[in-house]
Amino acid sequence: MTLVEGYPRHVGLGSGTQFALATYAAVARAHGREPRVREHAPELGRGGRSGVGVGVFEEGGFCLDVGHPAERFTAERPVDGAWSVPPAGARHEIPPDWRFVVAVPGIEPGKSGEEEDAGMRATVEQADPQIADEISQVVTGRLLPAVAEGTHEEFGSAVREIGRLNGAWYANEQGGTYRPPLGAVLERMNASPAISGAGQSSWGPTVYGVTTAARAERGAAATRDALDEAGVGGGVSVRRPANVGARIETV
Repeated sequence: MTLVEGYPRHVGLGSGTQFALATYAAVARAHGREPRVREHAPELGRGGRSGVGVGVFEEGGFCLDVGHPAERFTAERPVDGAWSVPPAGARHEIPPDWRFVVAVPGIEPGKSGEEEDAGMRATVEQADPQIADEISQVVTGRLLPAVAEGTHEEFGSAVREIGRLNGAWYANEQGGTYRPPLGAVLERMNASPAISGAGQSSWGPTVYGVTTAARAERGAAATRDALDEAGVGGGVSVRRPANVGARIETV
């Protein structure tokens, strides 16, 4: 097996899950076996916090999983394989004319490993349940209808609001609603008429914005300007929706 091209780890791109599952699936196929990704993901240490990474590997598109019980993160992390990957609660095709501006600022990677486990536990133990209720209302009342109906403006607005609420949960662990200096970057992105809504991925530093094919280049330019103003630099790209899962090809 030869890795032709990869992407950085622990920056909010979900690379750990995708690399692990891709390696497992490729090895299984090489031995003439059908990969059972969802079944074996826990043994690879994947799907312990969220089933989204497994879900999009399988099918792509917009995936919302039903989640794990919150109490899982109030104690030590379970050993690999001691959980089941949460099933998808909703899955939708993303409209083909939507685009996502993805920026990876040139700063240190986000939390991972034991540091991330500790941060997650502390966050859950201190979590305000009212925030969970507010996020649930935005997801069910705005986000899901928007992706189902293909209204990117409302989808972006819901993404922005969920990011703000979720960031309030993690403020003590990351130094603010968004990891500094990403707050300034996101403020500039959200102010751009080319971006419907922007947010921070995981612990960062990756940030992203929802836009359309017609507005994507203007959104990318606004994002580059935001990174420059924050003095962090980094890479900016425009990505199409991926409405299919991972493909394993034999050559």
